[in-house]
Amino acid sequence: MTQIFFRMLIRLSIGLFSLIIYMKILGKMQLAPQSILDQIGNYVLGGIIGGIIYNLDLSLAMFFMAIIIWGGFMLIINYIRARSLKAKRKIDGNPVLLMENGKLKTEEFKNIMMSADSLMSRLHQEGIKTLSDIDTIWLEPNGQLTIVKKDDDDIAYVLIEDGQINDIDMRRSKKTKEWLNKEIKKQGVHNISEIFCAEYLNDKLNIYKY
Repeated sequence: MTQIFFRMLIRLSIGLFSLIIYMKILGKMQLAPQSILDQIGNYVLGGIIGGIIYNLDLSLAMFFMAIIIWGGFMLIINYIRARSLKAKRKIDGNPVLLMENGKLKTEEFKNIMMSADSLMSRLHQEGIKTLSDIDTIWLEPNGQLTIVKKDDDDIAYVLIEDGQINDIDMRRSKKTKEWLNKEIKKQGVHNISEIFCAEYLNDKLNIYKY
């Protein structure tokens, strides 16, 4: 019994240490998943660590091999997502427009299999009592709803991120690429790749360069 206890203690310690290293390497964003892939990554990691804790027949060599392979895979995927906005959209998926100009897009609800009751329940959680108060609803890739009320005038849109134009927020803000190019040139920026982030808020474009 004592031997089993110490083996379990050692494996718990190894699991905790491995989790800390994993989070250090992949970043703290894994603690608050922003996409389905992040959530899957955490589920698989939990399964791997759970395996080493509860399955005493699993060797430590097999455990470390699984951690290294999965961690390496996630590291490569996250690198690709950080370097290419198009790749990120392909991997994570695109937001789904559920309401525009106060009108529900019912076909989209059928595609994502969301009922009216589910929608209203989630709106009530946000403190919204009626659909008539809403102008736009987006379903984000992580399953969260982005809601714009008809009287909202302080919604920020990230038009440029990581040196690339964010087509989704361009559409949300109803701005064109021609307008965006003129605005960044007014602020002395000649290449979009120089911009880490550009936020549009209250008819003003705020640029944050690398």
